[in-house]
Amino acid sequence: MTVVDVHAHMLPSRVLAGDWPPALAAGLRTTEDGHLLSPTGERLPAHYPELTDPAAALARMDRQGVDRAVVSLTPHAYALGTGPEATQYARAANDALAAHVGSAAAAGRLTGLATLPVGRPEDAAAELERAVTRLGLAGAQITTGPVAGRPLDRAGLAPLFAACENLDVPLSLHPSYCGPLRDPDLFMHNSVGAPLDTALAYARLAASGTLDCHPRLRLVLAHGGGVLAQLLPRLDNNWHYRADLRTRAHRPPSAYLDRVWCDTVVHTAPALRYLKETFSEPHLLLGTDAPYGTGVADPIPTLKQADLNPHTLGETAEHLFRTIQSGPTATGHSAETVHPRSCGPHRESGSATDGASATVDLREEVIRLESSLLSAEVRNDVGRLEQLIHHDFYEIGRTGKYWEREEVIRVLNTIPDQVQGVTFDRVVELAPGVAHIRFRTEDALGVVHRSSIWMREGDRWQQRYHQGTPDTRTG
Repeated sequence: MTVVDVHAHMLPSRVLAGDWPPALAAGLRTTEDGHLLSPTGERLPAHYPELTDPAAALARMDRQGVDRAVVSLTPHAYALGTGPEATQYARAANDALAAHVGSAAAAGRLTGLATLPVGRPEDAAAELERAVTRLGLAGAQITTGPVAGRPLDRAGLAPLFAACENLDVPLSLHPSYCGPLRDPDLFMHNSVGAPLDTALAYARLAASGTLDCHPRLRLVLAHGGGVLAQLLPRLDNNWHYRADLRTRAHRPPSAYLDRVWCDTVVHTAPALRYLKETFSEPHLLLGTDAPYGTGVADPIPTLKQADLNPHTLGETAEHLFRTIQSGPTATGHSAETVHPRSCGPHRESGSATDGASATVDLREEVIRLESSLLSAEVRNDVGRLEQLIHHDFYEIGRTGKYWEREEVIRVLNTIPDQVQGVTFDRVVELAPGVAHIRFRTEDALGVVHRSSIWMREGDRWQQRYHQGTPDTRTG
């Protein structure tokens, strides 16, 4: 039987010593007296031995009775920014983490989670695939938000969420340092801000319909889900009370907990028992938040006081983070396929399971294509735009203007950073090889409701038609 800690942090010396722009990894600056500077300006110890030395981390694990640990970069080292340098930093950080957990000093007892350039969703998806299939990392940990000023459900992360589903790896949500409360006075940005931020991130993903659209996305929430357990009854009540919420998500927020796991960093046995009652024991994972003093230094006695078996929680971790047992994760879908009502109809032919799987795959493909047209990287590439936009394409713009293909390509190429937020809604297969997608975007001029037709010719999908309509409610 194996005891697994799924919430521990490391900071490989190659990352700490790198000359990274502050916009990429806020906090990776050391003062002359050997402290990290956090984004809020306070000083944090940079030289916990366990942060940089795998052998020291293993010695701590031995003292705690922990056999294995799933480690991620300290949140002060998350990949930030929206430029290409964020991707370069994430790749270097993941290479360093993979070498760190794969070193002889780690003795095969550490498993890593990738950090991702979430400000560049397509790059984040590609880096996740590289980290899992080439580096042997077990998934990823990202900030609870905001991403470039937007919450996770409005940050255009559909390509990343789809990649997690396709690779069958979990996505861990952990507050940046720390939460929506930035003022470090009385340490409330950590004590209150961090758990609030985690709950808010999950609540938005559930209430926005994002979890309907990604039915195989598995989430791991840090710090026991923050204050989510206490807020769920209120969230559910409001979903039942307000019709507008039921148009966004087709189930109340608590109904998605079958794909959510929480760590046990809640400090007391009564809090653990409440967590167990809310999420159920099969969805709990031992965590310590090591090496920080805000974590749980001696987790097993508290687990036992709450009638939780650390070995049972370890089995759950081994199943969820499959590389703990099996090495680099193989790509492929999980066995379970859930068909969300908001993400397109079942096919009329084939078995029910095959139809649902095909529909989900179609949705992922069309969202990936539409996301690429919204990205600055593709808009800066005229050749790629010409590949994605059909030769008979036309568009009705937000002002009612008729646009033809050549003019659309020219305009997209000159305004690559127009879209500030996007929320995808429905994907419907109108006919074999013809798909309709509905979504909303936000930019400096306001909210726009959008609709596109995509057609497949041979092995290539191309956009055939697009229409944008301003949201008059936004003024």
